[in-house]
Amino acid sequence: ARVNAVNPNYAGLPTTIGDCLTNAKQFKEAEQYFQDAIKMAPELAGPKTSLGLMYLQTGQEDKALATLLEARKLDDFREDIVNRVNLLKVILNKDRFQVKETEHFVVKVDNADAVMLDLVSDYMEGIYEEVCRDFDYKLPDKTYIEFFPTHQDFSVRLTGRAGIPTIGACTGNVIAMAAPNESGTGAAGYNWAVVLRHEYTHAVTLAATKNRIPHWFTEAFAVRSQPDRRSAKNIMVLVNAVKGNQLMPVKDLDWGFIRPKSMGQRSMAYGEAEWMLEYIILQKDYDTAIKMLKAFADGMTQKEVFEKIVGMPEEEFDKNFQAWAKEQVRNEWKMNPDPTPDARKLTEEAKAKPNDDTIQAVLAAAALAANALKPAEEAARKALAVNPNNARALGVLGYVLANQKKTDEAIGMAKRLEEIDHTSIHSPKILAQCYLEKQNFPDAIVALELLKQRQPIDLYAYEELAKLYNSGDPAKELPNLLELHKLTMTDPKYARQIADIYRKQSQDENALRFLRQVTYLNPYDTTVYGTMAAIHLKAKRYPDAISAVNNLCLLEPGSAKAWANMASVEFKVSQATNDKTMMEKAKESAEKSVKIDPEGQGKQILERIETAMKG
Repeated sequence: ARVNAVNPNYAGLPTTIGDCLTNAKQFKEAEQYFQDAIKMAPELAGPKTSLGLMYLQTGQEDKALATLLEARKLDDFREDIVNRVNLLKVILNKDRFQVKETEHFVVKVDNADAVMLDLVSDYMEGIYEEVCRDFDYKLPDKTYIEFFPTHQDFSVRLTGRAGIPTIGACTGNVIAMAAPNESGTGAAGYNWAVVLRHEYTHAVTLAATKNRIPHWFTEAFAVRSQPDRRSAKNIMVLVNAVKGNQLMPVKDLDWGFIRPKSMGQRSMAYGEAEWMLEYIILQKDYDTAIKMLKAFADGMTQKEVFEKIVGMPEEEFDKNFQAWAKEQVRNEWKMNPDPTPDARKLTEEAKAKPNDDTIQAVLAAAALAANALKPAEEAARKALAVNPNNARALGVLGYVLANQKKTDEAIGMAKRLEEIDHTSIHSPKILAQCYLEKQNFPDAIVALELLKQRQPIDLYAYEELAKLYNSGDPAKELPNLLELHKLTMTDPKYARQIADIYRKQSQDENALRFLRQVTYLNPYDTTVYGTMAAIHLKAKRYPDAISAVNNLCLLEPGSAKAWANMASVEFKVSQATNDKTMMEKAKESAEKSVKIDPEGQGKQILERIETAMKG
């Protein structure tokens, strides 16, 4: 009011309000303020630029391009706008970007990543009902999903410049991602299905709360939706946060995402947010979390939500949560939640108390953690000279001796430790390492199986057991591979090995489930689609069979073998369904194969097709 009293035609006021509303994702209200500013000052580039960027966030790319082009005529100085205009021209080029519209989504991919089009569309429609049901909310509009061929293009889509440290983002009803290709753009090697599910959960929770949800809370639900939320890596992030006393108060947690103070704080914030949500659900129930969402949608503050719905002030919640987190580390993950002692203070204390076996053992453990093996051995031996039954010192010395290949001595230490502490996670690991070194595989297996029971998130036991069983016992190899996939979900090799075992056991549907997991981690792996097509064909899922082999042809358009596979599948489908049109398609595919390699598989398939067509 004061600004209007001075100058009712000052366009800076509605522009500023519109920018604030855009940041709060209140897009409809923001659009009106920008339009008002443009009417007041059509000669200014600022209001048009802000309006164009808002259209970009909401997926109205035609409007975004037109508006930004108008702004650029008035001011062509801004590099980020020039970059976005150039990118929008590419996105809207139908010869460059392919588009598929489904019931609830619009998926866009570059031609180079055409294989993603059906994979993403099918996956998203497959999770749609489940994600929406979790929040009792369905988006009124379709969600736009865009995969960019390079991380640079993805970064420009979001910020106008290259180099943002993420691979996926949700701006409301638009999800932008860098394609998981292997072209050296920095986006390869991630699970695109996990990231998409995370981002779509954002889209739903943002819309369900009218974009009023706190940042940490939408991240909590998004991480909770991920099947890899309890990977070994993610668990260790939480363990280290507890040990380092780095868990943030809930009122400050948003800043862990927006302005992290250290290299790993953002990663920790993701884990802590979901952990807090888990705690709320365990202490109350899932309905409480949904009530919190609805309260945020109604405009309640976080302080009010915690007091009225969670039932305690934020400070009390923090205190209770951190106590529970310590017990989770200790009891659920079988790890020590206590802070790592300061090495310098420990050394001074050990010098002052050379006959204190506890201090010497703690110093030995700290040295081992720092990979200082000689000091670790010296401190462990000092502790054991005072107290031969010091469990910590026995464990440290066992590891040191195993590292030195003194396997018999290390085994002796581990057995003494096991006699003292039947719950130790260290004794079976030391024994396993030593028995493997001595090629005593039966005893190694016993030790590794025991380690799995006592430390279920240690990948070492599963990896070694999978290797040992690989030569002839797939029934025992399989559960270890399943755990490895569950605890990592970043390497397609485990999913592929699992699929191969299920295939040999004639469990085709289980094999198919893990072949899909391979495509989530590497959709460009040409070896999976033929097997997927064969499984679908056997189950008489003919459209799925053709879709799978079509992906192979998209990836290898110049491969005679790929087109021969397509022709073979289409021929079998045409015979099973008596579909003459499909028979013609089979012939076309076979002809493509023969054109590439006149003497290849396609030749025989083409002859069979032509014979069938004559009959």
